[in-house]
Amino acid sequence: MTKTHVKTTNGHIHTLIKDRRGVRTETEEILWSMTALDASVRFSVCIWRLPPATDFDHVDISKYPQEYLQAAGRADRMTLELRRREQDGTFAQYVVGRGGDVGRAEPSETIEWDKFETKVFPDEVFDSGEAGQIFLAYFERDNVPPSYVLRRLTL
Repeated sequence: MTKTHVKTTNGHIHTLIKDRRGVRTETEEILWSMTALDASVRFSVCIWRLPPATDFDHVDISKYPQEYLQAAGRADRMTLELRRREQDGTFAQYVVGRGGDVGRAEPSETIEWDKFETKVFPDEVFDSGEAGQIFLAYFERDNVPPSYVLRRLTL
């Protein structure tokens, strides 16, 4: 089976998502990545599709990933962000949420990861179980499930 996605840990460790003979399947690898987040040693994970007709060993990491789903934080408290190409060809980044905090003035929840803090709304805080399911959907369809809402970030 052709391998299609890469996992990036802590922004610089890139590995092909594949079955690990007798250790973990692709699905198990993605789910394990969510449970392994601890906000310090493993503080972020990102999955992204390989460029068309490009083997993992030939990806120019200075140019990729361009579109991805990433998580930062720890297994019981993390934020998810999606970066995608818009119809006009530009890229936009979004925080993934459940849509329960529409209209609130300012994010009130703090997610700690590495030496950083990110402020999000309460409906944008995930645990590893729910995040894992969102990551599996992204792995299969390059998007989050339609039941989730996206809040565009200004970067």
